[in-house]
Amino acid sequence: MTTASNQTHTKTTEELDKFLQERPAPEELVEKNILKEPHVAPALQAQAEELRRSQLEDALNTKLEHRPPISELVEHNILHEPHVAPTLQAQADDLKRSQLEDTLNTKLEHRPPVSELVEHNILHDPTVSPALQAHADELRRQQLEDKLNAKLQDRPSPGTLVEKNILDTSALHQLTRLSPLNFPRQLITSYGCRQSLRDAQRL
Repeated sequence: MTTASNQTHTKTTEELDKFLQERPAPEELVEKNILKEPHVAPALQAQAEELRRSQLEDALNTKLEHRPPISELVEHNILHEPHVAPTLQAQADDLKRSQLEDTLNTKLEHRPPVSELVEHNILHDPTVSPALQAHADELRRQQLEDKLNAKLQDRPSPGTLVEKNILDTSALHQLTRLSPLNFPRQLITSYGCRQSLRDAQRL
């Protein structure tokens, strides 16, 4: 009997020690309004509780003011439609699900093909392995650059633009007074190169 009693006492002591180790800190108990604030005088305790209650009420009112309207919650399927009878709620949910599915299918039908997304550099080419993707991107960039350079080379000279009344002659003569060394970079880009400038000077 003595041995059994000692074992029971030891077990109880261990459980009590474990409970004491796992009990929350006094600050946590005060925060949850389980204990009174130890640093507040008893005469001020009621005022402290009233202040805490008021702060909690203000926080709750703020959350209530910023909560979404019921119509929005219904639209996002968080709440059921309050104007629909419970017996019809399942049918209303099925109808809403069907409408959502139709909308999604319509968007999927009108989405551009993968090849177009790859062409516009929105998606990577799925036929190219990830290890070669950087090389493929560089090749595509080079092709685009070559195409742009070809278009720049084929653009008309300033003389042609003047003949077609696209470029004003007086403005062009004013530009030709500038030294090629001081010629603004953006204008050189506009007219192509120094050869274009010499063409303009002959006008």
